[in-house]
Amino acid sequence: LGMESPMVGRASELTLLKETVRRAVEDERPYLVTVVGSAGVGKSRLIWELEKYLDGLPDDFHWRKGRCLAYSNTSFGPIAEVAKADARILDDDQPSVARSKLAGRLRALDLGADEVQVRDALEAVLAIGDDRDRPREVLFEAWRRYFVAIARAAPLVLVVEDVHWADDGVRGFLDFLARWGEGPLVVLCLARHELYEQHPSWGGGLRNASTIELEPLVASEAEALMDGLLDGGVPATLGERITELTEGNPLFAEEMVRMLVDRGTLRFSDGRWQLARPVDEVEIPGSVQAVLAARLDALPENEKRIAQDAAVIGRVFWDQQVAHIARDDLSATSERLRRLRVKDLVVPREPSSLAGAGEFGFRHVLIRDVAYESLPKRDRAALHREIAEWAESELSDRLDEFAELIANHLAAAVA
Repeated sequence: LGMESPMVGRASELTLLKETVRRAVEDERPYLVTVVGSAGVGKSRLIWELEKYLDGLPDDFHWRKGRCLAYSNTSFGPIAEVAKADARILDDDQPSVARSKLAGRLRALDLGADEVQVRDALEAVLAIGDDRDRPREVLFEAWRRYFVAIARAAPLVLVVEDVHWADDGVRGFLDFLARWGEGPLVVLCLARHELYEQHPSWGGGLRNASTIELEPLVASEAEALMDGLLDGGVPATLGERITELTEGNPLFAEEMVRMLVDRGTLRFSDGRWQLARPVDEVEIPGSVQAVLAARLDALPENEKRIAQDAAVIGRVFWDQQVAHIARDDLSATSERLRRLRVKDLVVPREPSSLAGAGEFGFRHVLIRDVAYESLPKRDRAALHREIAEWAESELSDRLDEFAELIANHLAAAVA
């Protein structure tokens, strides 16, 4: 259907983000902004709107993104992810190729006397250097100079997703960068409320830190979202019921509508969307997780299994990897992933970080979580082991870099 939900009720928050970027550029100083909200409330969509806005400006901006994971996490993973994307290093590049790409990127940043120290620190986090046993304060300072150099070339927005899952090292570096960074730099963190429950002092003592809390949509905003989901709008009686049940959670509302379309309960006829039966006969699950589980259960078995296999890999995955653990040919796997794309369960990611492979991500982390939990534990264990074996084989030239990832999959298999 190609549904794209409108962003409603977030105009003031988007304006605050735009204003923060403007101040960082004008003041030539860093700002730390934390966007907090429950799962599905619209954090990622808000950031997407900011990226789209900056992309449309005549001035150049650097947009770099890393994410913290609840599973298969690696030390300073978000820093490594940003560095690889910035230097265009692929996951399956030979170490010599990765070092060459990194060196070329650092030369372009014109770091001067800092280049050697920055290069060594980045090689350490990417596990492609000879000396990786460095004190944390040395790494932090070198990484700080690296991000400052990027920001001086063009204003930098550094997005770190799911900071509530970050370890002490990642949180420590983000705080260090916000305190001691220089130039037009915005450190933009996305988190659930658990961040402040676990670390109530986050951002404390920083005059350049602010928090944007995303509240659930009010009834009028939820109704506007309903009207924008489908061409011609959702039937009024159904829209009212969905608005009441979803309690202002945009993802819940969107997935509810998609589920009803998948089931044929909502049908397009005579130029408008209509209910196939009275609204009081429509069964509506009571949580967004239940809605997502119902959508996954309604998939053809081979598509559901592809989604489950991909979920064991993680929120981001590759078609070659999925084909391997599914024991299927690549063309069949690619076709099933295309169908999941059409159903808005997965999205393509460009450019791919694995040469010759298509990279995808689940549209929302909750979709991945529900798909993962729907697998029997014995199947999960077997798949985690297969993924570890695949990584040991396909990424054998850079095992040091992926050792933690492999170990995490093996630990998950045992658990």
